[in-house]
Amino acid sequence: MGPGDVSFSVAVVAGSPEPCSRGLLAACCAGADYVVAADRGAAWCRDAGVVPDAFVGDGDSAGPDVLAWVASAVPERVALPCEKDMTDLEAAFALGEAVAAARGTVPAFTLLCATGGRVDHGLGVLGVVRRHSGRPVALVGDGWRGWVLSPEGMRSVRVEGRGRTVSAVPLADGTCISERGLHWPLDHRWLDALDDLGVSNVVEAASGGEVECHAGCCLVLLFEG
Repeated sequence: MGPGDVSFSVAVVAGSPEPCSRGLLAACCAGADYVVAADRGAAWCRDAGVVPDAFVGDGDSAGPDVLAWVASAVPERVALPCEKDMTDLEAAFALGEAVAAARGTVPAFTLLCATGGRVDHGLGVLGVVRRHSGRPVALVGDGWRGWVLSPEGMRSVRVEGRGRTVSAVPLADGTCISERGLHWPLDHRWLDALDDLGVSNVVEAASGGEVECHAGCCLVLLFEG
């Protein structure tokens, strides 16, 4: 984002088979300007007492009872065909981009319920967040939090909590990162996609650490405990 840009916070609730806790989902959505449920994500919203601003999906994982609730409660609904060349999650991000642009702002995304229960879907999620890495993108789950870094979007992140585990996973070939204040520091280290060099580092500095992405795209994960 440029210095004059105004951020518009978009919470995207995805449809992973294993959702985050209801309390976490409700808290994150309460702090957002706009909430989008992607297909089965509407079920997780309903269970948490959250009415999203929009529903996006083909309905293949939401189920008829959830779709009936969506029809009666959710203000904006974007029905997608089952035969399409994008996932419901990609469509939810596209909607967040469009709504932010219509309001003269740029989106900052928080993604929930996206990584639990299906390895293939989890890997697809990494592709989606990489394609949107020109915007701030945070991922949130129970016991962990993540950020997508790139020079075009969120370039660096502070990781607080001495002794906490932090992993930096490159999402693109030709990714260059630096890590400071961690047990194993890195200085402009070049990595290819899914290189495991940055996995399971530890915050060592009492003031916290920092991960910076100089090129490419990197997912940083900070775990509790």
